[in-house]
Amino acid sequence: MFLSTLWAALRRRPFSFGSTLVLLVVFSSLMGAAAPVAVLLWIGLALLGLEVWFVVEPVALRRLGARKPNQAEWTRLQGAVQTCGCRLLILDQPEPWLFPTLRHVVVSRGMLDFVEDRGVFGLVAQATEQQRLAAVVGVPIVWLGNLELVAAYVISCCAVRLGELVASVMGYSLVLPGLLFPNAFRRYGGLLLGTVLLGLIGATLITDSLPGAGLALLVGWAVVRAVDAVLAWESRRLEAVADEATVAAGLGSHLREALETLGWADELPRARGLLGVLQQPGASVAARLERVERLLAGS
Repeated sequence: MFLSTLWAALRRRPFSFGSTLVLLVVFSSLMGAAAPVAVLLWIGLALLGLEVWFVVEPVALRRLGARKPNQAEWTRLQGAVQTCGCRLLILDQPEPWLFPTLRHVVVSRGMLDFVEDRGVFGLVAQATEQQRLAAVVGVPIVWLGNLELVAAYVISCCAVRLGELVASVMGYSLVLPGLLFPNAFRRYGGLLLGTVLLGLIGATLITDSLPGAGLALLVGWAVVRAVDAVLAWESRRLEAVADEATVAAGLGSHLREALETLGWADELPRARGLLGVLQQPGASVAARLERVERLLAGS
């Protein structure tokens, strides 16, 4: 099961997984580790992580406030759950959102209050298709393979914050920058000081026979941003594939009804708290509605 899930995630995110594989080979070689061992370790940790995720998810969702539908909610959602074959949980938040996790489809109480039953049916069907595509699973696996760059990114952000503190003190010490443009001086001065600090540390590490760590500090911020952009693009592409599958299953009119109801929002709100981390970026509601209408017209 976990191997098939991992393989589905690999196939659906070829660009992010391919770039992660290249980066992993490069940095493991620079750090003196055997590249095949690093790749096998990544795959092994990914499989272990999936097993832990599978076991922990129900408990974690309950701790975050998710619950099973009550009798009235089950009456509304029974058709969608039985047709799609999903495990559905509800979280009592007023914002309208709905998205899949590894094992469940989580829907907010606000979505049930805002969208009619047919629309919720379409959204649940679309989320179930995304779950089958392993849309959520691939993201943490990619970041696991880029762990050294993520650590470098965090250090970069801390260095910039430190630079902002120093720039703020300098601005008020010099008086004039602190009076005329304190925010701009703190922001751009901190960025400059943080970049210089990272450059010095990275160059020192490279010359001290630690090229992997030094290079990670020098390029970590840019590479993490680039990988994040690729992941977001792939998430939107998987969302489009799930929309197409929903229309092909005969539930396109249900999905269109939901998107028309949600048309006031450019993008759906994000879940509050830790659960929002699992919510994938997607296209705007207007773009999705246009896509679904085009698919319905062509079917």
